[in-house]
Amino acid sequence: MNAIRTIPAASGRSLPRNTAWAVAGNMYFAGGRFLIFVLLWKFLPSEQVGQAILALAIVTPLSFLFNMGLRLVLVTDTTNRFQAGCCLTARVFSNLILALVLAALCGVQYGLWSIEKMAILLLAGAVRAVESWADIYLAVLQKHERMKNVSISQILKVSLVLICAAVFAPLTQKAIWILAGWALAVLIVSMVYDRPRAAQCESIALRWNQQCCIQLIHLGLPLGIFITITSFNERVCLYFIDHHFGDQFVAYFSTFLAFIAGLGAVQNGVNQALLPRLSHYYQRNRKQFVTLLGQVLLPSWAVMGCFLFVVWWQGELILHLVAKPEYARYADIFVVVAGGGCLLLTSMILGDAIIACRRFQSRMVIVSLGLTANVLICWGTLAEYGMPAAAWAMVFSSALTCVTGGAILWYALGKKGS
Repeated sequence: MNAIRTIPAASGRSLPRNTAWAVAGNMYFAGGRFLIFVLLWKFLPSEQVGQAILALAIVTPLSFLFNMGLRLVLVTDTTNRFQAGCCLTARVFSNLILALVLAALCGVQYGLWSIEKMAILLLAGAVRAVESWADIYLAVLQKHERMKNVSISQILKVSLVLICAAVFAPLTQKAIWILAGWALAVLIVSMVYDRPRAAQCESIALRWNQQCCIQLIHLGLPLGIFITITSFNERVCLYFIDHHFGDQFVAYFSTFLAFIAGLGAVQNGVNQALLPRLSHYYQRNRKQFVTLLGQVLLPSWAVMGCFLFVVWWQGELILHLVAKPEYARYADIFVVVAGGGCLLLTSMILGDAIIACRRFQSRMVIVSLGLTANVLICWGTLAEYGMPAAAWAMVFSSALTCVTGGAILWYALGKKGS
């Protein structure tokens, strides 16, 4: 850690302090988000939970595609080529496209889905739309290494959503009210807290600049595609499970994935706090790049190992505590998913390190391989072997992305003048 403290950040802010804020904020965010789903598992029928999870699984990759990874473009923009106002304008258009696509999907599914299920899908789209707008404000704060403000924003948002879920889940037993409260909570915090703090760093007024937008699309679209593929890879098993077994089994499998998502949120907080510094080191001091990357990997592996052991030891008890007894029948699958999750978190670290090297297209190749493996395994085995096949597909897909990601990162660090 001495090496980290002795090299100042471009902003002059303390890296350990920023990392501490990022970890604390993401731990609170992950814990609060997990409690939200605990309330869903405890109070909502499993079919309702499955519909909400499936809606988010459909909407999230689409929103990532249309949003084009602009947050990462802004955060790694060390030469200030792009203005936040242009990114905000791009988000206005991307959210309009998302709304049209979801409306078209509801039209296609009319008669096959209930009105309530379509409403859940549209509300999930509203959640992602307001989150994508707030994402630009957080990108500005992250770029200027103001992770304290980013963390406070996360804490405020998840607290409001948790209160909403605690009120509406037992009273209504309907996912639609929780999603509506979710969207409203994010909108309030982004306007009242995120926007004023981001405006202290740089101008965030909506701006139309055709040349800037073309450059954003050129740089951000490949990034958005690979983030979309990553998102599909994490959720593709849910599409197959819903097709073969229905919404109820989507709810069961989502319980296992929620634990992985919680760990992933914490890990993402660490990665995002270090991303500007890794980008700086890659350009100027690759020895420090490797040192910092190692300081992220080693403690992460220790946490992953402890998590896997606890799930193997008391997985059934954990599922009894956080959900209804019917969920605990699948504790053996939980162990396999936990193993795949450990590999997935390692691939997240390596993937963000590759982003710091600005090798966006290489990163897209990695996640494409992982998605292809996941789809092929689910397609060929899920109907016959059920949910265990989806768990093992996650293991093999994550292992493949770890190996290929490590190889590409090794090449990027060894190549001079890149």
